[in-house]
Amino acid sequence: MASHAATDREPEEGPYFDEIDEKQSSIIEEAYLRRPLSEIFVRNCCEQKMRRDGSGNGGYRCSQIRQHRCWNKASSEQQMTHDTIGGAIIQTIRSLGKGLDRLLQRVSELLEDHGRRQARQSPPTRKELEDRIEQIIEQVRTMDRTCRQELELLVGQIQAVPYQQFGTNQVVLRVRFQLRLMALLPFQTRAALAARCDGPIEEQFESIPMLVDLFYRSAGPKHGLEALRLKEEEHLGPTAIGRRLGITKRQANIAVQYGKAMRAAGVTDLYVELTETPAAASRWRPPGYRKAQQNKESP
Repeated sequence: MASHAATDREPEEGPYFDEIDEKQSSIIEEAYLRRPLSEIFVRNCCEQKMRRDGSGNGGYRCSQIRQHRCWNKASSEQQMTHDTIGGAIIQTIRSLGKGLDRLLQRVSELLEDHGRRQARQSPPTRKELEDRIEQIIEQVRTMDRTCRQELELLVGQIQAVPYQQFGTNQVVLRVRFQLRLMALLPFQTRAALAARCDGPIEEQFESIPMLVDLFYRSAGPKHGLEALRLKEEEHLGPTAIGRRLGITKRQANIAVQYGKAMRAAGVTDLYVELTETPAAASRWRPPGYRKAQQNKESP
């Protein structure tokens, strides 16, 4: 039996081991750089962290799946997860418009003290706020470890929520989080507010609820209701519907059928949130399935 006890023997040296150390360091560093969500991305049903699963680009999956402690086996591809979450945050921030004026007004109100503004600290100017926003956008766009602090400040926690597609056994993931407008303020302003406010300062400001798809919608679910509207209101055929929506004739036919099924069921969203294990889920295998299959195949 191999012993793992510590010894006084000097570690082996040489170019071979130096090369291994360099490769291992490179692999570890690369993996670390790819994990901007490692501390804030959790499963909604068990509150456990989502971890990278698999080699290469891999994907995110609940860390409790291998121990069979979580029923939700849905996963999301890593690069798509990063791009989609980062893109949704950036798009929302860029579209705030007059929301920035309300943010500045709220800061001014909190820093006022019986008609006299807090000494040494004034609300940021519109230009300072816009510069801060551009800084946030540049960091979020990278979606590597350098943006971890900004992400945690912006969203606190990101929850992965399973949904089942209407009329199928396909289970997909969406993420749910609150975009905190407080995080858009410069550091000096946040520090001054923290000294003035009781409790977390994010509670003093508006937060925007976000729900983001971590999957690609096929033509049917994506265009169902619109394809049906084009057919019934504009009397277009499958070819014309396809041209209008940028899909093929066959996809247009499928989309129309989806639209009819949605209307008959009275649903506007094809995806229904799951709170327990579905009766059937595409490619979800029960615990012990692989071992049972191996036992069947063995003589």
